[in-house]
Amino acid sequence: MFCEGTDGYIYMPESYDELFEPDQTNWPTFIHSASWGDDMYGEYDVQCADIDRYVWEHPDFLPVFANGNAGPEEGSVGSPAVAKNVLAVGATQNARTTPSMGWADGNPQTTARYSSRGPCSDGRIKPDIAAPGTGILSTRAYACAYDVYGVCTNENYAYNCGTSMATPLAAGEVALVREWLVDRCGYTNVTPSAALMKAVMTGGAKGRTVPDNDQGWGRVDLEETLFPSNRAVKLVDRIPFDSGKTFTYLVETTNAAPLDVQLVWIDYPATFGSS
Repeated sequence: MFCEGTDGYIYMPESYDELFEPDQTNWPTFIHSASWGDDMYGEYDVQCADIDRYVWEHPDFLPVFANGNAGPEEGSVGSPAVAKNVLAVGATQNARTTPSMGWADGNPQTTARYSSRGPCSDGRIKPDIAAPGTGILSTRAYACAYDVYGVCTNENYAYNCGTSMATPLAAGEVALVREWLVDRCGYTNVTPSAALMKAVMTGGAKGRTVPDNDQGWGRVDLEETLFPSNRAVKLVDRIPFDSGKTFTYLVETTNAAPLDVQLVWIDYPATFGSS
């Protein structure tokens, strides 16, 4: 979908169907990385309702959105990261300290100051996870002035900061998780749901005080997510349910390691403007 306006700016189409649907027949996709948003300060707007509707109708499709750069104030999470059915990504510091660009302190456990914080206006925790977002080396857009970014010896690349840099990093890890689910866990006859991918990502994240509204369920850690030490991962997906019914799943523990349960579901879109 080509989103450029006549004035040179990039605009969203009227509906996410227009953005996602044209290529789904020939090139079906299950993950979308989006480093854009509006500073709605936790409000559930029409974009949130639309993306939640799209995922409700396409439950194997997981959008990954930047949480915004309006931090460190509470309740500063942007839209559509506020949406219920997306994976919202906040930014932590990078281990890299140069170029500092005014942000990098070399402590990956620290939330980047600019990273938007939750909660949403309805009290939900955001972001969902966090990933490094300071001093990230990436391909350079030639339309941008080179000297406003961290200079690299190769002018095809540049450094930058923001949740926009953390988001594609996290989206790439979601792709690895989905590959693991298909190749190692046998999800070949039915595709892994967006809820399962989100549960795996949030369930294996780590942090000191999580879940919180700085880093959500924590910093992404694929090793701990997929191959936790002295522990095992058990997956249950697409549980059928009806109103008033229950689902029981028995788990037998064999060692002293704690039992963690991560429950994620695809929710019906709310009415935008609700809180």
